[in-house]
Amino acid sequence: MFSFSPRAKALLLALGIFILGMACGSMAERWTRGPRRPIWGAIFSSQRPPRGNRGGPPSAERIVQRMKKELELKDEQAKQIQSSLEESRVSAFKLRESIRDEMRAIESTSRDKIRAILTPEQWKKYEERQKERRGRRGRGRRRSGSGGRPGPP
Repeated sequence: MFSFSPRAKALLLALGIFILGMACGSMAERWTRGPRRPIWGAIFSSQRPPRGNRGGPPSAERIVQRMKKELELKDEQAKQIQSSLEESRVSAFKLRESIRDEMRAIESTSRDKIRAILTPEQWKKYEERQKERRGRRGRGRRRSGSGGRPGPP
């Protein structure tokens, strides 16, 4: 069995307390603060809209409610801002969709070029590795439709 000197025991104890303190502090910070997103950039976020307490960007209505409270907006201003935010969200969605289509075309061209260079055995290995990577990347996410992104509001 190991026998440590009193000095080594003290150092190990101090190190253990330090690590435990870091872990507790990190967990406490997460519980008290939670994930925060800046409200002004949330309208252009590509993440799913909130469903209950699942997170995601706030709706235009929630953004306007917060702005109304913080900036003391009048009702007419709030309506105009909400309309503007909703239009921006639809425009951003359309832009993401067009870029996604272009990216798929580029990826397809690249795959065709790679396939022409590789032997059939190498291509088979390449495809298997790509499937593994896609599987790891998609774990924990539920995808709906073609790209897994929500439609415009």
